[in-house]
Amino acid sequence: MPSGVYERTAETKAKISAARKGVPKSADTKAKIADSLTGLPKSPSHRAHLAVAARARIGERNGNWRGDNISYMSAHRRAKEVLSGQPCAHADDTCKGQLEAAFSHGTPAEFVRIAQRTGYRYSVRVEDYMRLCGSHHKRYDHANRNRKEEER
Repeated sequence: MPSGVYERTAETKAKISAARKGVPKSADTKAKIADSLTGLPKSPSHRAHLAVAARARIGERNGNWRGDNISYMSAHRRAKEVLSGQPCAHADDTCKGQLEAAFSHGTPAEFVRIAQRTGYRYSVRVEDYMRLCGSHHKRYDHANRNRKEEER
């Protein structure tokens, strides 16, 4: 019997679907599915579902979470995320621009790490950071000799 000639009933489609459950798709089939879905708008309910799922994968629940094995930039991003909403630690009338996470140089030595590429000092603990505006961050780093280990 030739395939594709006869109209399949809902019952036949359900049987085929049940028989194919758990069978892995080839890379070619996955690519075709991805191409067919690319650019299609997502419904509001689907967007809401994706937003809820994304919020559930923050911090340690994220598959890419590395614990204390993080880089200089990752440590600063993590601190900025946790400290968001706090004002500049040295707030005055000269504060301007975006708030950043600045490493507090009073951290005990056992928690301090040195960035391989830049030589900057950083910590994986969020409590070792403070929120500063850009101008105060530059002044603070300059006063602490730009955090480079070889200058300490």
